[in-house]
Amino acid sequence: MFLRRQVNAPSTRFVKNAANPSSKLRFIGSLKTSVAGATAHIGVDVDTINMLDLTSAAVVYELVTGEFDISGLSTGRHAIDVTLKSEEVAESAYNDQIDILFIK
Repeated sequence: MFLRRQVNAPSTRFVKNAANPSSKLRFIGSLKTSVAGATAHIGVDVDTINMLDLTSAAVVYELVTGEFDISGLSTGRHAIDVTLKSEEVAESAYNDQIDILFIK
């Protein structure tokens, strides 16, 4: 699949250390597409590596959620980047909520 439009949302960081022994992150976000029958994507990258890609074909906001493993990451600070993508030039992907939770 070729994704035609991509918009980067603001990035954030987290620290992995002995005080934060979480092994997974849970991502919860709202997502919708501007065109019925199209698919919007929201991608989550940690240190430029894609960890999660969630999709929605809804034209009203729906919650999408996923988890990914961070146990293999080194101790220290890591960047999280969220990217909205759409498949067609005439389509837009929208997001109005993002929550990122640590899971032990």
